[in-house]
Amino acid sequence: MELTPGRQRLLFAVVVILLAVLGIYLLGPGRSHGPSATPTPSANPALTLSPSAQTVPSAVVAPAPVPVTPVKGANIYNWLPFTQQDLATAAGVTLAFAARDETFSYTDTAASYAARLSSLVTPDLGQTMESQFAPPGALQQRQQQHLVSKSSGSIVRISSFGTTPQASITFVVDITVQTTASAKTTSMTSRWAVTAVTAPGGWAIHDIEPSGAGNS
Repeated sequence: MELTPGRQRLLFAVVVILLAVLGIYLLGPGRSHGPSATPTPSANPALTLSPSAQTVPSAVVAPAPVPVTPVKGANIYNWLPFTQQDLATAAGVTLAFAARDETFSYTDTAASYAARLSSLVTPDLGQTMESQFAPPGALQQRQQQHLVSKSSGSIVRISSFGTTPQASITFVVDITVQTTASAKTTSMTSRWAVTAVTAPGGWAIHDIEPSGAGNS
């Protein structure tokens, strides 16, 4: 059947519209039927790993512990500047000194007090303690009060020891002094640093100071 000129134009328009729709479908956004595009590398330097950062660090190996072998039959006195007997003697002298340091009565003089200490202290310390025993007015006041004082001590620990110029051991000592004056008795305990040094015939007390003041 032969188409009229009008129908030919209508058919031609329909074909053009169909071709246009097909082109839009094939070329529209989100459609790609060609070869896959190669992704563009990220330009963000924070997301780019350097070769060193991509390397997995090797595990840190801890050093093997050094074996410790206990010393059998260790004798501490082999490493000290005094023997066990020296320590016992020095401790005995220290306790005897603590028992005489503040032991006296209102009848004592500086000379009698110093005489009782003479076998336990160095000459220098003996002279110092004798001079400090009776400050002005002390003897008269003690006689008026019938004062009697008695001291005793206990060793708390060893705080230090040395070898220069002679072997020495400093003990921390609690000295308790009980005093009776005018028929009233009081007791007080103080902590002292008492240093014993080697002396002719054994050990002697060389220094006594409050434990918080150290020792000279």
